[in-house]
Amino acid sequence: MVLKAFAPPTELNSFQSSLLFSTDKIISLTYTKKFVGTGNFTLILPVKELFIEKLIENVLLNVDNDWFVVNNIKRDEKQIELSGTDLNGWLDLRITVFGKTQVSGAEGYDVVKGTTGECINHYMMNNAISPTDKNRKLPRLIIKQTAQGKKDDSYMARLQLLSEVVGNLCKNATIGYEISADVENNQFLFKTIVGTDRSVEQNNRPYVIFSPTYGNLLSATYERGNSDLLNAIYATGAGVTQTVYRNNNKAAGVLRRETAIDVSVSTIADIEDYTLNQVSGNIANNSYELDVSAINDFEVRYFLGDYVTVADPKTGKHWTAQIEETTLTKSATETKRTLTIGDAKTKLLNKIQNSANLTINSNASKTQNVAEHLTDLITGNEGGYLAIHEDEKGRPFELLIMDNEDYRLAQNIWRWNKQGWGHSGNGYDGPYTLGATMDGAIVADLITAGTLKGIEIIAEKGKIAGWTIKGNTLVSNDGTFTIDSANNCITVNDANNIPLMKIGTDGIKYIRSGIEIGSIGITKGAESETYGITFNLKDGDAMTWSVYDKSQKVYVNKLRYTESEGLNVSNNFTCNQLFGHDVTDIDLGNGLHAWGYSE
Repeated sequence: MVLKAFAPPTELNSFQSSLLFSTDKIISLTYTKKFVGTGNFTLILPVKELFIEKLIENVLLNVDNDWFVVNNIKRDEKQIELSGTDLNGWLDLRITVFGKTQVSGAEGYDVVKGTTGECINHYMMNNAISPTDKNRKLPRLIIKQTAQGKKDDSYMARLQLLSEVVGNLCKNATIGYEISADVENNQFLFKTIVGTDRSVEQNNRPYVIFSPTYGNLLSATYERGNSDLLNAIYATGAGVTQTVYRNNNKAAGVLRRETAIDVSVSTIADIEDYTLNQVSGNIANNSYELDVSAINDFEVRYFLGDYVTVADPKTGKHWTAQIEETTLTKSATETKRTLTIGDAKTKLLNKIQNSANLTINSNASKTQNVAEHLTDLITGNEGGYLAIHEDEKGRPFELLIMDNEDYRLAQNIWRWNKQGWGHSGNGYDGPYTLGATMDGAIVADLITAGTLKGIEIIAEKGKIAGWTIKGNTLVSNDGTFTIDSANNCITVNDANNIPLMKIGTDGIKYIRSGIEIGSIGITKGAESETYGITFNLKDGDAMTWSVYDKSQKVYVNKLRYTESEGLNVSNNFTCNQLFGHDVTDIDLGNGLHAWGYSE
């Protein structure tokens, strides 16, 4: 490791002019880097007079291309311990102030709408890069790269830490950010970045799978918790206060975790979106900490923010999630890297669409029982109550059909109003799991039917004929067989759900440990312009054609090709022509033969 120390940056100095010293006398370094948020480090050096004089707060450090800001120095007679943040920590130094132009009804807030990237850039420009008060400017910082994130995003900030605002917007859109140094151009670069899907759930690039089976995982620790979770938010906006729930799940009792916020909205309909955006970081923890063995694979095969797959060492189940942070520990005797993998694909969504679990049962007796039960209910055999609710002016606004004459005590309710109709089995306040809204959307948790004709089933999850629906993919009960309609692909997995073979429009691919070793195709490989079948060896040791020997109960190679040995043929080899010429058998006597051809 090589350390370079630089004086605190200003608008006028440069990396060259501010270099304080360089040394390779490093005892140890521990650095935690995050996809979203501020990383932290601890660097230990031996006690030297030069270090004691030069190392103060806000000094910049560069260790093997990682950049740090010194916040604290601790020294004894043997060593100096430096600690602080990476460059992302600069965003902890600023809050979001509001300008002279204010949004009506949101005075004191800085309100912005646009793509996620545009919203983030707005707060960065106003509070760090080009603020009205030039004393607030972070020196030599520019916006280098912008990820779009959500197409339609929004945020209202009031004297929040800039890191908190940028972090919330990033988490809600599942993107990340970082500040790095461009020494050549004497700048610091702010980027918003997007992770790449390298999990087993995609087919476009080699998989990254962490498992003891593949020798790339030393240990794994699973953790879950709810210390930061908020799931019942009392949001005030547009003159009303509304309770917003995550995923439409009305938490109750000890599971309910409340807070209150203000949101800048012009209509009541926008309250939920704005609210969930602002509390996007207040989620339950659900993560793995992995101690990986292939240390140098980081930032080569995978990066922060990428989606990867973990094969749980105990359960054997697959778990796909995003790399949220990594910790590097280096010393003269040890180099170690750990990854924190969080379930970001699910927990950071600000909306989870209602899904339909469609059960199609052809059993005639079951369908008949449902029909008889429905008939009994509608014809009044089991009783029922009807009520019309009126507003303060005596105008009807809602129709209720219930199992109790008092709607507050009713358990099963049909509720009709100008927004739509729905059924609740949990009282007047719902949730309403069956119904239709005024804009034509239908919500249903269960449909029981004998025959459905002329329909298209679209479901994000559920089951059909024993197959599990996962978006555009059908998965067999044991997970060894999947059909992906979006990518026109059939996948065969092993018992641990690791892909072994993929069948698609370009042929059959054979896979081991996430790497394609070969394929059989129609117009692939060296004969890409020729009509026929090709056998391609991509990442394997040998290609063989074998015959099963029934007496020995083994496969025997008859034709074998390797790069080192070339082509080997067992038993008899017959060739009638060579290079377009007839082959001649020459009897040399004594049982010896030679073959050749003549021009």
